[in-house]
Amino acid sequence: MRVLHVIPWISPLRGGPSQIVLDICRGLAQTGIEVTLVTTDDNGAGRLNVLLETPIRQDGYTVLYFSRFTRLYTSSLSLAQWLRQHIQDYDFVHAHAVFSFTPLVAAFLARQHHIPYAITIHGILLSWGLRARRARAKQISFQLLERPLLNQAAFVHVTSNREAQELRDLGVRSSIVVIYLGIDTSSIGKALSNKEVDDRIGRKDQIVFLFMGRFHPIKGLDLLLPAFAQAHQKAPNIVLTLVGDGSVDYNTWLKARIKQLGIEYNVNCLGFLTGEAKWHALQSCDVFVLPSYSESFGVAVVEAMAAGKPVIVSDQVAIHDTISEAQAGLVVSCNINELTKGILKMADKSEIREQMGLQGRKLVEGTFMLYRLVEELRQKYVRIILGEQ
Repeated sequence: MRVLHVIPWISPLRGGPSQIVLDICRGLAQTGIEVTLVTTDDNGAGRLNVLLETPIRQDGYTVLYFSRFTRLYTSSLSLAQWLRQHIQDYDFVHAHAVFSFTPLVAAFLARQHHIPYAITIHGILLSWGLRARRARAKQISFQLLERPLLNQAAFVHVTSNREAQELRDLGVRSSIVVIYLGIDTSSIGKALSNKEVDDRIGRKDQIVFLFMGRFHPIKGLDLLLPAFAQAHQKAPNIVLTLVGDGSVDYNTWLKARIKQLGIEYNVNCLGFLTGEAKWHALQSCDVFVLPSYSESFGVAVVEAMAAGKPVIVSDQVAIHDTISEAQAGLVVSCNINELTKGILKMADKSEIREQMGLQGRKLVEGTFMLYRLVEELRQKYVRIILGEQ
């Protein structure tokens, strides 16, 4: 079985979907599927330093990078040309994201050549995302391009019941399949010591609250910073560590807001971390916090729970109900005062932190492992190719 995965970008700066797609391709390859991943050299404002239009073998599958032509819609003419020439070589096409040139072209050509295809939304069609930028243009694009292609897909992959319902409300009538994302925890045990992270994340006598993700308005940092400032007045032994990066404008706002609140000596910014350094930061904190305004899943939240850490999430993180049921963390509304109370509760009770951390690890092991995601996708591909659904 030959499966083609298509995504506009796999830069770490683009957040969780990039790593998830790489993990899926690696996992599928380990099951014996011949996997090719096609993407662009997009790296936010810059470009990845990669070989273009050259098959690269990694982790058992093949990656091809093509030059990004425009940042808007992450278009790539050379990628489109390659798809025209090679899409018929595959038994199944799996496109990732919407409102982007690459997955739309892949889905259109797959439909044209009667090749079954799936689309993973990655939260882009949640209501916050539809309203946030170029709302009118997105509405028109969805009516003319995205929805027809979604309705012709063999299945549409979403990562939560909430995302599935919002798609149905938008008029998507194809098979909508809820499959939780999964993570690879094999690197956790390797991240036992990292002096650079230790020196910057906080001292042993402090309680470290960690945010890890894109620095972007959707992530609720405008709630977290003042909530932390209020909590710090009552609990001076807490510190906040921020791991991630964002646009130049947003980074500038972030630094200015931290200074305005008078917490510059209590907030540590580690920048963007990957691999063992990322896992070490997760293991070295006491509480993970993500007060996002909209989150279709929350890969970083699951990674924190895998590291045995309690979490504070907003009720707009789609898996918040699963976290609450497992007693793996606190769920708050997108409200500064409620978030402040959550921070203080976690700071005050070490036994709560310990118990929630244990429950979170159990939740990940039972629900959010990568092999479960890979196997469900593999079975879907096989059944569709064999005409069983």
